[in-house]
Amino acid sequence: MKRILVPSDFSVQADHALNFAEQLVDEDDGHIMLLHCISPAYPMDTPYLDPVTAASYAKNLKKEALKKLNGIGEKYRNTNVQLDIMAESTPLIDTVNELAIDSDAIVMGTKGASGLKELLVGSNTEKVIRNAPCPVFTLHSRCNLSKINRVLVPITASEISYDFVLALKKLQRKLDAVLYFVWIHTPHVIENEEVVNYELDTFLSHHFESDFHFSVCHDILPETGILRFASEIDADLIAIPTHQRRGIAHLFYGSVAEEVANHAEIPVWGFPIRKEHQYVDLSEYQWTNKQAEYGDFLL
Repeated sequence: MKRILVPSDFSVQADHALNFAEQLVDEDDGHIMLLHCISPAYPMDTPYLDPVTAASYAKNLKKEALKKLNGIGEKYRNTNVQLDIMAESTPLIDTVNELAIDSDAIVMGTKGASGLKELLVGSNTEKVIRNAPCPVFTLHSRCNLSKINRVLVPITASEISYDFVLALKKLQRKLDAVLYFVWIHTPHVIENEEVVNYELDTFLSHHFESDFHFSVCHDILPETGILRFASEIDADLIAIPTHQRRGIAHLFYGSVAEEVANHAEIPVWGFPIRKEHQYVDLSEYQWTNKQAEYGDFLL
């Protein structure tokens, strides 16, 4: 990966993200952009600031942020990592979206969100996943890239993008990992399990050939099934596509990728699925031949 964006709030989790990005980035011509977006938090004992005082306050915050960023940059001065720093007084999501257009990935540390905060507003990490134009890595703790050997990949029967498959192959080569695909079968799923099992397995065998496994897991919710299965196979990373629902759609349907990133104890790689992406038609994978063996009663 040549260009990686790392939003930072100077927390321990942000340090973990920068360390992970350092491991991901290409050694020869790659570079990392370390970004801090300033959100002025005016003193509680000063409910109103005149424009001049407010501007001075924001200027001091930016100066302090640049000092911290330069301090981090000094640590990388004599290394092979090309680290650029940026402090902006613009909203985090808008700034990340603008810079991420030219990035291969975003790496973010996250504390997660819980309770009422998770229900109403979520975390900044969730908002980045929901809006980012490129893949997003999220992690709660320090992670050694060389220790990522098992990658869990949740997939669905009707929404597999060829773009996701190609990006996943690149990720697998980068990590030299084994992929563990899983279809979470929930009570509201109407597809026949035997049919989906065969078609998904056939599709995966055609595109990945080796170093992969496929399983069906039953659970009430997709996100709980994914997290439970990740624990069962001792996964090191979860790679999941996200449809980046917004507005009313996000309110009613939510996002499995955001839920998983918020609650997973291992790193998560979220890949944005776009409307223009081409979806896989699993019916092409010769279920009719299998039907001859089982009979029409399966359909």
